[in-house]
Amino acid sequence: MKRILLAMLLAGILAMVPAMALAESVSDPVIQCLPSCPPTPGDPSSGGITPVVYPDNPRCSDVGDCGNSLKIECEKQPWYKDCSWWSWCDCCDCLIKDGTYTSPDGEFTVTIDASPDGKYFSWQSNIPVCYVIVKGGNQGANVYFYDGATEDGELHAPPNVHWKWWFCKTGGVPEISHIIFCYEEPVPPVPEFPTLTLIGVGIVGLGGFAWFRLRRPKGTTENIEL
Repeated sequence: MKRILLAMLLAGILAMVPAMALAESVSDPVIQCLPSCPPTPGDPSSGGITPVVYPDNPRCSDVGDCGNSLKIECEKQPWYKDCSWWSWCDCCDCLIKDGTYTSPDGEFTVTIDASPDGKYFSWQSNIPVCYVIVKGGNQGANVYFYDGATEDGELHAPPNVHWKWWFCKTGGVPEISHIIFCYEEPVPPVPEFPTLTLIGVGIVGLGGFAWFRLRRPKGTTENIEL
């Protein structure tokens, strides 16, 4: 009897191993019949901004009212000669490149300084930014909210999270697939009347009044009716 119970216990354990492996390898929570792991935004930026995780691929209109945007995509980086030869195995990393990017209308310009592994970057812009969307990995996108900032650093996508042996495990920070800068075009300032012009007008007015007084004949009096 003990042998039968031991055999049944061993068979149950062996039957659980493939199920656990399937739960770990399959990323779709519907397929693995397990609830999805809660996303985590990761560390704040160098400016102290803690990002908020948005699901899927959010756009500027999904986040707020900033209507203008500039999207920067990663570029395939071949690890051996021509990347097109290895596209079938997905052996080429897609990394954000350093450089200066400009919006189509030429109003917005941002300079990107990315880490060599394509997981972090810093930025500096000529126009204040409302928020920055950083997409990468399997947990949506990190959204960094700003109040008129023109620079920040150490931005990244949400860390990967997956099931491992019936527990949610947080992985490393993934490579960034794209970045979206959301901004508002600056309102042109209302031109002010120059101060020197006002002073000049005042001087001319005083000079004209003095000239008018000097033109009056001396000794003339005005008739005042009582």
